[in-house]
Amino acid sequence: MTEKINKKIVLAGGCFWGLEDLIRTQPGVIATEVGYTGGKNENPTYDNHPGHAEAVEIEYDSTKTSYKNLLDFFFQIHNPTTLNQQGGDRGTSYRSAIFYGNEEEKKEGEDFIDIVNKSKRWKDPVVTTLEPLSIFYKAESYHQDYLQKNVGGYTCHAIYFDSYQNSVNNFFMSMKKKLFYIIGIPISIAILSFAYYTISPLFINIKVDDLNPAVNSTSSTTSVQPTAPMNVIGTAGHPASGTVRIVEADGKKYIRYENFKTINGPDIYVYLAKDLDAKEFVSLGRVRATEGNINYEIPAGVSVNDYPYVLTWCEAFGVLFNSAKLF
Repeated sequence: MTEKINKKIVLAGGCFWGLEDLIRTQPGVIATEVGYTGGKNENPTYDNHPGHAEAVEIEYDSTKTSYKNLLDFFFQIHNPTTLNQQGGDRGTSYRSAIFYGNEEEKKEGEDFIDIVNKSKRWKDPVVTTLEPLSIFYKAESYHQDYLQKNVGGYTCHAIYFDSYQNSVNNFFMSMKKKLFYIIGIPISIAILSFAYYTISPLFINIKVDDLNPAVNSTSSTTSVQPTAPMNVIGTAGHPASGTVRIVEADGKKYIRYENFKTINGPDIYVYLAKDLDAKEFVSLGRVRATEGNINYEIPAGVSVNDYPYVLTWCEAFGVLFNSAKLF
């Protein structure tokens, strides 16, 4: 009889909700926990985990699966080529990383990254980091088994490919996948374009009214065009309405959402950005938005002249609601 030996592996690749939900189904996986690792502070929390990655600790039966098999599946279900980003999630929290416990695991990680690169399944090279595992901090209870508790909730993970180990030569995709890329993607783009120009304006009605004469001597109101179709949320939709203003109080400047209202109150992030690509941005905070007036303080030393775009992003669905240029 083969002795059952349980081992653990810690992986990070975007929001830990979706990563955990897919990995839990793999043969040989005994238990999963989501948490934080690889960062600066002790006892991190969801609201305070600088440098930590959202990660999943996986306990597995080594007689039924292996470290290599779990790495194989890990690279099937997330994009390892986007630096500090997975889907709509941005920041080092969402980096792709393998946290190794010893030199043998590090070598296996290096070898599998090489396999993924040589497969040519991704157009860009893998940016997955190999980091020594220090302490894995378990996340808050409401994050554990999140998609089991909230069926249909947000995830940016899916099974994109079959096993990288199916054949020695992984340079060619199957004909079925080729047809998907040739036919499916153009059709998807056409559908999304239709939704963007015809459906999303029905859901979004946010305006910019710059009341700060120091920034703009002429008060004006400008329509805001959505940067992502609202209908991708599905179900009942989450239309947002209100007014975005720059205001001053007690020597401080704020981005103020007035009469703001959303259905079911999705998590909202607000950024000041240099452009719509948000390659350079300043986060103004995370608020559980429902309705009413919400202020986001502009940090001292940050000039709206340098960061003229206000971007409103929904964490719950991984989409950019809208953007507004202040002047």
